[in-house]
Amino acid sequence: MPKLRPFREESETSDLLTKPFFTTRELAELLNMSISRLKALRGTDKGIPFYKFQRSVRYAPPAVKQYMATHKRSSTSQTTPAKSH
Repeated sequence: MPKLRPFREESETSDLLTKPFFTTRELAELLNMSISRLKALRGTDKGIPFYKFQRSVRYAPPAVKQYMATHKRSSTSQTTPAKSH
């Protein structure tokens, strides 16, 4: 299994989210998630919405931001997203 990098804070990702699209590899690195996990999520309704251009899969930054927002938690025991204040 590849060694994963530490998760990036939201401020560190803001410049990355200005790209037109992410590849699966780029998004896996950004989210500190394995490529195989992203591929598996594509086959479920729990994954990040994506575009398929011929054989290439691409993720739009607004969809990535939405996914990150819906998965934000304030504790490990929390099962629903944290409410914004």
